[in-house]
Amino acid sequence: MHSDTKTPLEKILEERRGDLLVFASSISSNPEDLLQEAIYRALKYQSSETNIYRWLKQIIRNTAIDQYRKDKDRDVETLPPDYEIPVEDAVTEVLHKDFRDHLLSQLPPVSQQVWALRHFQGFSYEEISTITGLSITSIKSRLNRTKTALEKSFQAN
Repeated sequence: MHSDTKTPLEKILEERRGDLLVFASSISSNPEDLLQEAIYRALKYQSSETNIYRWLKQIIRNTAIDQYRKDKDRDVETLPPDYEIPVEDAVTEVLHKDFRDHLLSQLPPVSQQVWALRHFQGFSYEEISTITGLSITSIKSRLNRTKTALEKSFQAN
């Protein structure tokens, strides 16, 4: 196929596939599968979006969320079969994770998303802004309000 007959999506995939794979790796233990599913969705729902790279990252992110929701126990399944956690540590970790998840679930979805991107996935403010479309000031404000809300909920319990 000649380069002048490639669609904008094909061009981006050719030029930035590695970047998209790195992004997928940051949010999934199966980045190749995640990227493949995102490409399938992108092909299925062709868009007139001008920033195709950003659009693909959003599809990857949404696909990861969908996959996570389908399999909430994925963290346990990805451990090597010979991996052992002391029972006390495992129970404490599950309780803390469940409690944290419960507290986060009480927050607005946008606040949950921003908090997860920053604190669980380690994205910078700029990356979060690109993913969510929020301004950096709004992101910082949401993170601060979320932190305050979580602290109050934690102290109340």
